[in-house]
Amino acid sequence: MLKRQLTHLGYLLVACLPLLLATSIGSYYSMQVAMSIRKDQPNIQSQPIVHDAQKPTAVIVLGNTVSEITDVLAPYALLAKTGLYNVYTVAETTNVRSLSGGLDLLPDYSFNSLATLLEQPPALVIVPAITDIQASQNQPVLAWLRQQSQAANMVMSWCTGAEVLAESGLLDGLPATAHWADLSSLQKRYPKVKWQNNQRYVDTNQQIITTAGLTSGIDATLYFLQKFHGSDISQQLAQMINYSDQSYLEHATMQPFSVTASDSVYLLNAAFYWPKQTLGIWLNQGVDELALAAFFDVYTGSWVYDFRTLGAEPSIRSAHGLQLVPRYQAATTKVDRLLGFGTNQQAQTWAEQQQMTYHELDLAQQGNMFEQALVRFAIDQDQASAQFAAKRMEYRQPLTLHGASWPWRTLIGIGVWLGVGIGACYGLRRISNKRKSAATNENLG
Repeated sequence: MLKRQLTHLGYLLVACLPLLLATSIGSYYSMQVAMSIRKDQPNIQSQPIVHDAQKPTAVIVLGNTVSEITDVLAPYALLAKTGLYNVYTVAETTNVRSLSGGLDLLPDYSFNSLATLLEQPPALVIVPAITDIQASQNQPVLAWLRQQSQAANMVMSWCTGAEVLAESGLLDGLPATAHWADLSSLQKRYPKVKWQNNQRYVDTNQQIITTAGLTSGIDATLYFLQKFHGSDISQQLAQMINYSDQSYLEHATMQPFSVTASDSVYLLNAAFYWPKQTLGIWLNQGVDELALAAFFDVYTGSWVYDFRTLGAEPSIRSAHGLQLVPRYQAATTKVDRLLGFGTNQQAQTWAEQQQMTYHELDLAQQGNMFEQALVRFAIDQDQASAQFAAKRMEYRQPLTLHGASWPWRTLIGIGVWLGVGIGACYGLRRISNKRKSAATNENLG
């Protein structure tokens, strides 16, 4: 009886083994695509925009590993659009840094060159989520943040940038928040921090603001501008970016998200949606930073697309002066289709030469960039993936989505690998039966 049970258990393990291996390999591959780091260092010098000594300075710090794209580009764009600040990216050196999704940029200043430029510390330091923040290569970033916390007027973390502040020790004893999916692990790793799961952002009134996931930082930035520059400024910016719901400026309390069964689409895409669809992103001069943040984060953060940046020049200036560096050469790169932000004849011509589909996004549509990205993603992919993307981005404004209901390709992948496992069981069973039959015949003979 026991032998039979063990045999059945063995067959079950054999049946599930291909599925488990595919899940592990697929998830690892998805993470490598979404968090890839540029391997080469192009010979391009950082050339920051002109500094205005009459304005206060806000800086977004970049890690020595991968920094989260929305946490970097969104605050940069929001603050630059107000015209109130010099806005720069800063890192340990001015070597190219990679953002999640595969976008590369040159930091405006190194820690040392920023100190030389400014007579006073930055008025605002913004901290994005940074992968492997505990790693040795990020220790200079943590050390710099500890110095700035004693001098800067305000420090604001976006999303799980709160982990960076916690690792620096700057949140000990203070209330804070971060992305809803990371709060449980952060509570265990940093028990001295008073983590809160029902706040869109937390103002400690001690020169530190932390925000919940991703687009929560938009509300926190509007709140910051209202607090220090008045409601007219924050309302003007909200109108400029088509951000209609400003209720969180008065009350930051929200209903916290929790893991639900529908979230499985995220894990299924990570494990079984491969190979990924390769989408060329044509970087043109003056490209909008919010558009890049929204489309990169929604598409690549959902595990179904591999974005590959292309451009006609070695470096590209974004709308407000970031130096973006295309990772791939148009002449040697193969992609499934091409995506452009706004009218670009060069991109159109290249796509025609490559005989591929070219999608030109109309960024003048109604709705903010994140809404546009989510709506487009639902059409290109499916509604279930788009709904979780909105949840992952903590995008809480109303959405009307159209498209397929579910990523059926992931279910096909599960079926294929489960079939392989069942086939292996069947084969092993036949081999076992043949051996038993041969042994029986030998004994009879």
